[in-house]
Amino acid sequence: MSNVLALAQYAHTRLEPLFARAKAVEPSIMFSIEAWFADEDSSIYKTSHVQVWAHWDRENVFQHSPHLESMPDVDRFTAKVEADVVDLEASDGE
Repeated sequence: MSNVLALAQYAHTRLEPLFARAKAVEPSIMFSIEAWFADEDSSIYKTSHVQVWAHWDRENVFQHSPHLESMPDVDRFTAKVEADVVDLEASDGE
């Protein structure tokens, strides 16, 4: 259980500054980090993971992560978010 909590904290530390930058361009952006604690006997999720959502008032979601189960997973998703934030800043929210 503590591994998922630590991973959620790591994801927040890495992603919060990026979402703050995105929010400076598009104020409607809001994000959540969900920690999933899996039951090994579950037919749906057998491993615990973290999932990130970033919604905005525009069509579709700004970002949505796959199941993040490790720090390298979070790092790969962070790179994707950073690229989208850079694109958003370049478009100035248009």
